[in-house]
Amino acid sequence: MKKHFNLLLILGVSVLGALTAGCNSRQNVKDADFSITVSNIQDRQVSITVEPAYADKYYYWDVLTYERFAELKDTIGEYYYHQWEFDLRYIYQGYPDDGDDEEPLEPGEEPWEEPEKIEDFLYKGTSREPEWDALAPETEYVVFAYYPDENYHANNISVCTFKTAEGKIMDNVKIFFNPNKIKSPDKLSISPSLAVDYLFYCSCPSAELQRLNTSIERYAEDLFAKCISGEANMDDHCPGSCMVTVDYPAEPTEWCACLFVGKSRTTNWFSYHTPQ
Repeated sequence: MKKHFNLLLILGVSVLGALTAGCNSRQNVKDADFSITVSNIQDRQVSITVEPAYADKYYYWDVLTYERFAELKDTIGEYYYHQWEFDLRYIYQGYPDDGDDEEPLEPGEEPWEEPEKIEDFLYKGTSREPEWDALAPETEYVVFAYYPDENYHANNISVCTFKTAEGKIMDNVKIFFNPNKIKSPDKLSISPSLAVDYLFYCSCPSAELQRLNTSIERYAEDLFAKCISGEANMDDHCPGSCMVTVDYPAEPTEWCACLFVGKSRTTNWFSYHTPQ
């Protein structure tokens, strides 16, 4: 879907109803100010090209989630200006170097230089990001661009929306269940081999699963779907991180866990049986 929003128009109407995007391999918007193209849309990564209509003018562009863009829609220019001011103060107030080693440059990549003025945060000419990553699967995003005015505010915003693909299953990630019966009360820790997404876990007494005539995997799949839809409380099954430690159950119990991000499960189900 192709949309271009004037900021004054955004202030007067609901942007939430207008910003919709299908999960396609390519999205493009071209107007009097910018041509924005989002291509190679995957579950966590896309390619982005922003071409300004005025090659000699400074502009700024970024990517935000649908919800975050809607929150900032009336103050985007002010928001980023204050971010740039903060960054400049941080850089030039004598903070010590963090000591991190610089990573080698990719072929054709330019070395990064510390910004010295606000214009160093802005762009001129065509900007290309072939691998814009760290995105969440099945999530709506907004690529936007604007020419800051003399106060670095945004009067007109060009917008291109897209939705990332469904999350891929990471077959190389495992989830481990580690009982600890040294401490009292006994504990059970659940953690993945690679901490990349959020942990979802659940349990059900073995006797209850037998009564329901179902497996722990089917039970977990149904519960996960209810949590995603809001029918069940996700907070009861997601610690907000990649690891959880719970009390060891007093009766034979089946456990199941996966990793997920957004609305997508990103690992297979892993199950465990705690006998007594």
